[in-house]
Amino acid sequence: MTPRIEKVSKQPTTICEKGYQDILKLRELHVEMDNAVLSAYGWTDLNLAHDFYEVDYLPENDRIRYTISPEVRKEVLKRLLKLNHEIHEQEVKAGLWDKKKGKGKKEITGVKEKAASYKPGSEEIEKIQIGLWSADTPVEGT
Repeated sequence: MTPRIEKVSKQPTTICEKGYQDILKLRELHVEMDNAVLSAYGWTDLNLAHDFYEVDYLPENDRIRYTISPEVRKEVLKRLLKLNHEIHEQEVKAGLWDKKKGKGKKEITGVKEKAASYKPGSEEIEKIQIGLWSADTPVEGT
């Protein structure tokens, strides 16, 4: 049974009902996509708890969104940051990054040239790809 839809426009109720059903379907697809992404990262231990939440990164008068819980959002961002650092470290070890000290920053040079020097299918590039993209690569804290 669908909830009663208050008529807020001059459109016929059937059109409003279809729009409402489309929104529900979109939310279902959103949840499916988020869970597929979690699965791809191997983070099936997280329950995203989709619902309506007030998010603090939007304007004060428009903060309610259907999204993952704020606690899980922070955990996902923490894991992505950690993964980003791990991948960068592996790329540095593989020689894909040349570091030169600048004014308090590390300037990255030669990455494209170094990456272009690898031949597709070579043992060296396969080791890098396996290490970077393996779904079995453990993430600490999971």
